[in-house]
Amino acid sequence: MSQSDIELAQNIQAMTEAMLVIRKKENKAADELYESVGRFTLQQLTVLNVIGEFQPCSMSHIAKEAKLAMSTVTSVLNRLVTLELAQRYRTEEDRRTVKAKLTDKGNQLIMKQLELLSNSCRDLLSVLAPDEQRTLVEYLSRFAQSGD
Repeated sequence: MSQSDIELAQNIQAMTEAMLVIRKKENKAADELYESVGRFTLQQLTVLNVIGEFQPCSMSHIAKEAKLAMSTVTSVLNRLVTLELAQRYRTEEDRRTVKAKLTDKGNQLIMKQLELLSNSCRDLLSVLAPDEQRTLVEYLSRFAQSGD
């Protein structure tokens, strides 16, 4: 094994350990969200976030963005409608097309989620100097773009 292979293996181990610690902190933030607004499944939060980002949006668009089957989106949206977080409606242009948008309560939930995520990021970044923060954000942006 070459020196660079050993170094890579060490970096992978260190990164894995750091990501596990970050995940625990994210779980703490998720618990705070659950305490403030109630428990939701990952699919419900995903659909809620897709609608929040693209509203109003069609069921097929939600399915594509959430990477879920249409039947799953229908079931999840039924639950979100029951919880008064989203509403569905038919468009005037084509009565066959069903669209969804968030209610005020749904928008408030999204805002609360973003606030908790922002607070979590602030806590994580606070241990770094400003130049280190910029570097980390640059690297994370590259990682995020590489998955596309």
